[in-house]
Amino acid sequence: MNSHGLKIDSLSFSYPDGGRILESISLNLEPGKKMAVVGANGAGKSTLLALIAGIYTPESGTVAIGDTAVDKKTMDKARSMLGFVFQDPDDQLFSASVYDDVAFGPRNQGLEEPVVRSRVEAALKTVGIPDLAKRPPFRLSGGEKRMAAIATVLSMDPGLLILDEPSASLDPKARRRLIHLLTSLPQTILVATHDLDMALELCDEIAVLHDGALVAIGLASIILKDERLLDRCGLELPLSMQACPVCGLVKPATTIHAIL
Repeated sequence: MNSHGLKIDSLSFSYPDGGRILESISLNLEPGKKMAVVGANGAGKSTLLALIAGIYTPESGTVAIGDTAVDKKTMDKARSMLGFVFQDPDDQLFSASVYDDVAFGPRNQGLEEPVVRSRVEAALKTVGIPDLAKRPPFRLSGGEKRMAAIATVLSMDPGLLILDEPSASLDPKARRRLIHLLTSLPQTILVATHDLDMALELCDEIAVLHDGALVAIGLASIILKDERLLDRCGLELPLSMQACPVCGLVKPATTIHAIL
């Protein structure tokens, strides 16, 4: 498995009704690094992920995964290089068993069944649910569904993982298990999330979207300490950086240079 970098240059997107969603977004994610895209509802996070995955076509600008530009001619190759985990696991789990869901991608690639079996077993082991292979997806808990959804993309051996709100609706134990898993994976990871504590713990870098514009990008340890920046973008400090409810101690915030 090779980790693929991600390069976005001057990416803009509008819906057919003319509403501008993203305006001239540029960022560079090095192979093997992990980045969170954060922002309030409506900032454009999910739209950005959909553009990277080729679900939407940009109005202008480019997306490249590794050395492959994402366009109509290269779409099949580009999509084979990335794994997209949707916000709702039920959008990815539709077969009679977890095994069949995880096997769907490799089978669709035309791989021989022994290779498919090896891919499925490895993916289920990686996410920690090998015992659930025969379980119908509708009988899984929310956390188990999330792990199964991630396994469906890992079985495709992608070099870039894109996850939309992966910790949404998870209980604390399932959330902790998810963070541990994502931290351990060697792939390049881009995650859109409201969970700033997860972003702080998991990611090397943070990109902040506000009203469709990229207003700041930098180290997670710096961006997520900038209370004024976060407040301006409809966000709050991660809970781990907020004042202690007992002693009132507040960790000092660091001001960074925002793009806008």
